[in-house]
Amino acid sequence: MKRLLSAIIIAVFLAGTLSACGENYLKIDNSDTYVFNQDSQENFIRYGSQLYFAEGDNGIYFLNTDNGFLYVIDKATHKCQPLCNRSDCMHDRETSFEKKQECTAFLNTSFKSLVYYNDSIYFQTFEDKTDKDGVSYELNEICKISADGTNREVVYSTRDCTIWSFKIHRGYIYFEGSKKDTEGAAEGSNMELYKVSADGKGDTTELLPYYKYDIQKGMSVCDTRFYGNHLFLWITKPDGPKENSYLINYDLQTDKWENLSEKLKVNINSMFTIFNDKLIFANGSKVYECGFSGENQKEILDCSELLGGYQYYIPFTNDGENLIISAANDENEADKLIFCNKSYKATLKNMPFEFTAEIGCDSSCFVDYIEEEKTLYYIDKSNTENAEKIYAFDN
Repeated sequence: MKRLLSAIIIAVFLAGTLSACGENYLKIDNSDTYVFNQDSQENFIRYGSQLYFAEGDNGIYFLNTDNGFLYVIDKATHKCQPLCNRSDCMHDRETSFEKKQECTAFLNTSFKSLVYYNDSIYFQTFEDKTDKDGVSYELNEICKISADGTNREVVYSTRDCTIWSFKIHRGYIYFEGSKKDTEGAAEGSNMELYKVSADGKGDTTELLPYYKYDIQKGMSVCDTRFYGNHLFLWITKPDGPKENSYLINYDLQTDKWENLSEKLKVNINSMFTIFNDKLIFANGSKVYECGFSGENQKEILDCSELLGGYQYYIPFTNDGENLIISAANDENEADKLIFCNKSYKATLKNMPFEFTAEIGCDSSCFVDYIEEEKTLYYIDKSNTENAEKIYAFDN
């Protein structure tokens, strides 16, 4: 009897252990730096939370919101193909909508929300439903698929709120959303930042009620960046003819926030990034760094000394090894980029065409989708003057 009881206890323990080690379990590393596979991949995210690239272990994923298909780019070969392993499937070349739905690469979404988290891919969609009383409503959903495109499931859904965009960071889904009125409509002026467990279970918390901070009077959350145990926000607000900028540090562990602009000698006046475990932003042609609490601000580069003649010099992003600065005028972009290594030694890199690096990707490449050409390009960072055409989409 003791042996049988012991066997049952061991079996229950193993079952619990195996379940905990499954795809939904992830032990969070709370280091105050970037951790792959659990942190929001800000270097793959365009400003304004536009996520159509994501990085996996062996490939870079691309969501084409023009056709609703998901593609994977092999890091070694640069080969790009729809994320479907069926040999008899025509994928994005299918003309029948019913046939497209049979392809695992067809996500059927136009939302620019693509996340790689805990070895799975997450995306956003909606579905029209009818309740038991015959009332039609829109169900907003965050879905998950395996890294090979299989095992699709809905992780989180809501009929009370329109989800505009989402990110996943350290065990939680953070989504910008607006509550619907009695007619089922949602306004951007009512937007909030919400938080829910990454498995979609438990309570949904209202984290930051943007609408309470005069968003109706022109306040704009220009960009948000998760990094380590922080959420950084760049906010602008008109004050008569002048526009005020604010750089905010929201501590994800204490739920306290701080206005860093009150400490800065030179305030933020551009998009920003996090590099070298520092906040990086520009004002005019000069680029600055400071600590996460706004301390130790210093100028690291005057871009006009390296690349003159432009109105804007913007450190949109980095790739972990290099800070990447784009230059532009109102009417055109530069065909050069400024790269700064971790010691802030700056070099000028020629690009194959006018190029704004809004997404840094990894240290080996840029991947750029030119919508007018319906073409995806791969640019090797060791030879940025050449662009390799890796996929042409049907018009």
